[in-house]
Amino acid sequence: MWSFFWELVVRAWERFVLAVGTTSLGFIVGLVVLPLVLHLVKVWRGKAAMKPGDFVDTAIGVLAVYGVIFLSMLIFGVPREIREQARAVRPPTYPAPFPRFHWDDKTPPKPSGPPEPKLSWSILNRPQPANTKHPRTYVNFWLDRSLDHPKFRVLCDRPCIPVEVGPMPGSVGPVYFFKDVKIPKAAIFSFMTPNPFPAGMSEFLGVESPDDEPVHIRNVKPFEFTEKQKQEMKRQSEGW
Repeated sequence: MWSFFWELVVRAWERFVLAVGTTSLGFIVGLVVLPLVLHLVKVWRGKAAMKPGDFVDTAIGVLAVYGVIFLSMLIFGVPREIREQARAVRPPTYPAPFPRFHWDDKTPPKPSGPPEPKLSWSILNRPQPANTKHPRTYVNFWLDRSLDHPKFRVLCDRPCIPVEVGPMPGSVGPVYFFKDVKIPKAAIFSFMTPNPFPAGMSEFLGVESPDDEPVHIRNVKPFEFTEKQKQEMKRQSEGW
């Protein structure tokens, strides 16, 4: 019972401190209006007269109350409401900055669009042609969706040379073989037709070893030329 009333007293005191001791309006009311109102009440009750001396006594009493308020704030800290509001404030969060765009990048990022086709592949056992000088390794591959301007890169465990592709129904254009001297373990095949390369069609690619030891294929994936590779591809195709 007493704890309940004590809690009411404490909260009323804290609200008074919060309203009068921490706001500009409360400060003005406390120093100017409150002493005047209290003095008028005392005059009405016959406890004081309308004299400057009596008004000064009332003002001194109000200042004494203010002194108790600020002393309470210094001893017990900020009132409970202010502490709760301070705890409720969360630090600001800022969005992650956009990555810097490098104008000198050789290959700009691809625009967002449909997902890239998934390429599946497996090693293919084929007889070696009679006129080959070095052993060839074959790989069979297919796509789960069509691919525009099809180009594929075969990655070998050692330097290898693109030399052969399988027959394709509906293909009337050439297939260009490309070697990048900076990537000797990669053999690149560029298909002119069919374009797009159809989904689900199985095709094989053949690479040749530069010596008598056959190469092993490590990976097959679609490929995009850089501008420098396009120029080199044009130079190589003109020499054929």
